[in-house]
Amino acid sequence: MPTRHRRRAAVVVSASTLVIGIGQPIVSHACDLHAVSDFSLNLTGATGHSTNTTINNSVSTISADVTWVRYDSSNAYVKSTGVPSHDVGPFVGNPNVPANQNFTFRVPRAPSENTGTKTATSLGPIGFMVNGVAFFNASDGHTYNNQGIWTQNANVVEASSFDAAMGHPQQSGVYHYHQQPLGLRQQLGDDGSHHSPLLGFAFDGFPVYGPYGYASADGTGGVERIDSSYQLRNMSTRTTKPDGAALNASQYGPAVSAQYPLGYYLEDYQHVAGSGDLDAYNGRFAVTPEYPQGTYAYFTTLDALGKAAYPYIVGPQYYGTLQNDNRTQTVSVPGSAGTFSAALSASWTSATDGTWCAGSNWSGGAAPVGAATTATFADVGGAPANGVVVTIDSPARVGTINLNTANARTISGNTQLTMLASNGARVNVTAGDHVISSPTVLASATTFSIAGGTSLRMSNLRASAAPITKTGAGVLTLDKLNTTTLTISAGTVAFASGASAAQKVTSLSRASGATLDMSDDDLLIDYASGATSPLATVRSAISTARNGGAWNGAEGITSSAARTSGMTTLAAVEASEYAALHAGTTSFSNQTIDGSGVVVKYTWYGDANLSGNVSFDDYVKIDTGFNGGLTGWTNGDFNDSGAVTFDDYVLIDVAFNAQNGTLGRAVDWISGDDRSSDGSGRTDFGELPSGLSLRVEDSRAATGVQEAVEHFEQFGAAYGQAFLAAVPEPATLSLLIPFAILRRGRMRRAWR
Repeated sequence: MPTRHRRRAAVVVSASTLVIGIGQPIVSHACDLHAVSDFSLNLTGATGHSTNTTINNSVSTISADVTWVRYDSSNAYVKSTGVPSHDVGPFVGNPNVPANQNFTFRVPRAPSENTGTKTATSLGPIGFMVNGVAFFNASDGHTYNNQGIWTQNANVVEASSFDAAMGHPQQSGVYHYHQQPLGLRQQLGDDGSHHSPLLGFAFDGFPVYGPYGYASADGTGGVERIDSSYQLRNMSTRTTKPDGAALNASQYGPAVSAQYPLGYYLEDYQHVAGSGDLDAYNGRFAVTPEYPQGTYAYFTTLDALGKAAYPYIVGPQYYGTLQNDNRTQTVSVPGSAGTFSAALSASWTSATDGTWCAGSNWSGGAAPVGAATTATFADVGGAPANGVVVTIDSPARVGTINLNTANARTISGNTQLTMLASNGARVNVTAGDHVISSPTVLASATTFSIAGGTSLRMSNLRASAAPITKTGAGVLTLDKLNTTTLTISAGTVAFASGASAAQKVTSLSRASGATLDMSDDDLLIDYASGATSPLATVRSAISTARNGGAWNGAEGITSSAARTSGMTTLAAVEASEYAALHAGTTSFSNQTIDGSGVVVKYTWYGDANLSGNVSFDDYVKIDTGFNGGLTGWTNGDFNDSGAVTFDDYVLIDVAFNAQNGTLGRAVDWISGDDRSSDGSGRTDFGELPSGLSLRVEDSRAATGVQEAVEHFEQFGAAYGQAFLAAVPEPATLSLLIPFAILRRGRMRRAWR
């Protein structure tokens, strides 16, 4: 269930619609229009649909969503039928059927606060959503004993007639929402993983968002569920108004009961300032993705269980100045108003750096913007050898990006790029090496098709619930990943090195021949509780890529950093096992873990407890595993052979000495080149001379060599040969640790 949390929201639209927008101020090119609002413009002739035959016979003859958008210097004008593209009906107990309303709405580009007496919302439409569907206030139009005091809550009294999208029609066929438009939210991917998308406008011109926003109104602090500040009153009888004013006996409402529970009437609620995030109008002034400078905005509110929370959309009164022609449907569209048209497909034609929103940079003079749009970057004569930088200068949304040029393209900027299309967004690379560094949200399932010999780096991919599929033999590099499903159908997905937190997925799928290169990053596979653990599959994929320690397997889960170092690896264990090793921690590499998850850590060979280094605690674990015939990483089976053997002691000893700077001395001793303790010809590792002490670091250094010596003596020549074979070439080793010649005494450890 949704809870208050710090996540971000995604955006997905119907396959039959194109998302466009209006802006402040409204000008002629798409990005500026798009920065404020998204309207679902029907470009394909799509009609309404219902699984109910009777309803479908009616709505299937009606064009769905928004018919057109026009604008002038002051307003945008939106024409719609009032029938959405998401399924409608059935409406249990409600015989009405949605009908074409031929709505015309007007949205002022500069809405203003009503600084005088606020205007109460009325019955009927009080605003409209981006799909052109009206929304109503919380009333069902009836009051107790028809006295106009205790107003019935439509979300209680009429809830049984709502369809799965949370809408229903009234007597004249006006399909409408009284609360969160769940069907629209699902189309727009509003799942709480990012800031909610803009869902619509109230009739005062201010925007309406879904239930998730920035934790702080200034746009900082992550994303959380935005709470209403209305609370149910603590009462058992209905004898006072919400402000505490007493009623006479003839005005009393029914006592609170199973028939009339708290919440049955709107007056059961009172606004408690500061108890939530929003004011009495169910809004706040806040930064949003569409309004980076901030705007007053309403939010569709949910409770901690994910149920609609009063006042649902707009409070009892509008915050701003009511545009009454919307309510009366007397909107007049000036003949001079321009008609918005978005580029369905456009190619970048500039040979120099430029901004996405400038129409002059694109074929046809308009930037591609919206779902089902395609942006193509092909060869352009005169482009510099070092490539072209395209800057996202205003929030941009696109369905497909084609990178078809060997001349590098970098799509950059501090403004969000959103990939969205209900039938799946795509990034196709057929030539060259490219970078998308702007903040990028995958608002729908996205396929990255990277041809062999090409590459794409996504350096600022935001957390998302959208599945990712990688196809093609090329390389997709991700600086950070936090999504649901990652499917690698071909080629390589590589993590950029140095991530500050573990990369995270809920499901990882890899086809035969495909590779995940984790570099030096960690990974959390946060599989669902009760689901089958992927640990065995992950370990097998690591073993395949590790290929006996060479890390040159043709597929699997590999680490280019481990391939370079020769002394590091990938260790995979259950999250529960990791937690048990670390005093019940709920954190792994800056990601939250629970009882269901697999953690994969890039670390030293021998780091049995996954602490990030090799210590005496790890020797305790490998000795226990060896003596007890145990297996598994945490018992010392570092090469995943199914048993703890001298090969595992080789791995831990090489890593421990490398970590402590004593590997050179250990090599000299094992090879027989110099078996003195200090390089002076002394051949014993006896006690320190009388009067001398051994510092902790001296003890570790001496013991690193001692561990190798003892294991050489225990396992014999086979150990020695394996030890020397496991030591990286000096050039590689120098990248990891400084060589240090051991000139210290020895502290003997009893063999366990």
